[in-house]
Amino acid sequence: MRILDQDLMRIDNLLTADEHDFYKDQVILITGIAGSVGFELVNYLLKYSGAKKIIGIDNLILGYPVWLKRLVNAGIIDFYYRDISTVSLSEIRASEEASVIFHMASVASPVSYRENPLLTMDANVIGCRNLLDYYKDKKIKSFCYFSSSEIYGSPDIDHLPTDESYVGAVNCVGPRSCYDESKRFSETLCYVFARQYGMPCCILRPFNIFGPGMKVNDGRIPADCAAAILRDEDIKIFSDGTPTRTFCYISDAVVWILKAAAKGRYEIFNIGSDGPELSIKDFCELCIKVGKKKRNYTHSFSFCVSDDKEYLTDNPPRRCPDLGHSSESIGFSPTVSVTDGIDRFLAFFNDYGDRFLEEWSW
Repeated sequence: MRILDQDLMRIDNLLTADEHDFYKDQVILITGIAGSVGFELVNYLLKYSGAKKIIGIDNLILGYPVWLKRLVNAGIIDFYYRDISTVSLSEIRASEEASVIFHMASVASPVSYRENPLLTMDANVIGCRNLLDYYKDKKIKSFCYFSSSEIYGSPDIDHLPTDESYVGAVNCVGPRSCYDESKRFSETLCYVFARQYGMPCCILRPFNIFGPGMKVNDGRIPADCAAAILRDEDIKIFSDGTPTRTFCYISDAVVWILKAAAKGRYEIFNIGSDGPELSIKDFCELCIKVGKKKRNYTHSFSFCVSDDKEYLTDNPPRRCPDLGHSSESIGFSPTVSVTDGIDRFLAFFNDYGDRFLEEWSW
């Protein structure tokens, strides 16, 4: 059985009967559908949710992935090539029928959002306001906003691991601020619309999600490692390798997302994995170990200096979530280890063979 099919089956088995019923016969709108999370989320909703219709909106700034193109060409989903910050939602067929909204439109890779700061801010702020204004008077079941762990900035030692009550330590005028601060402001929008209009806004703060759906030229370390292993090249580390992160495999992330959105009320959730907290060097070494076993990988890693002089500016030295609130409220804790996640990510490409260069580096 393919890795994708295994992941989707596992996601379905981890949802309760009430959570299954939440999505059945619903019209679901997903902005940023072409992003890395969209791949498994959309495939799950199509195969298992019983949703009436899936509507996707994306400006395709990072490309038109082959998996999405195939679904669109087959007429399986309604797709609109639009910018969420400027689109008139009233012109989107069946948008008024949507009862579950996943707002994921954004540029999440640090490499990409530094290259596109205004587009990043517009998607996060204007796009979010556009959606909230349109749906504030409609009877929706859930408005799920995909925020980021970046809103915490660089927490001090007393706030690591970091829970949802931490207000953050973010530089509002740095090279990463276009992403960090616009995500923070969009959370404020959701908070205000929840208070004034009773909108069921669910805010998710993901921590380092990886796996099938990431394009191999994404620019984040899991994708860099996968690309190097698949090409049998050195993994390039553009730091001293000491910053630490926790890593969450995509199928666990999709379970978090579906369970949180199905709560149908205003609430904030960290989603991700709370351990182990690995240095970038340790994560690369783990990828190398799995790569040698699964792909006969023959290379290692090398330390490099990025051409971008601001590449490491405001890069948090540590990032690790406190999942206490999320686990208690949602009733879920991640179960895929980082080693198994890396194994599954690499095995996913085996399902596609040499076509990965065409299909997963758009």
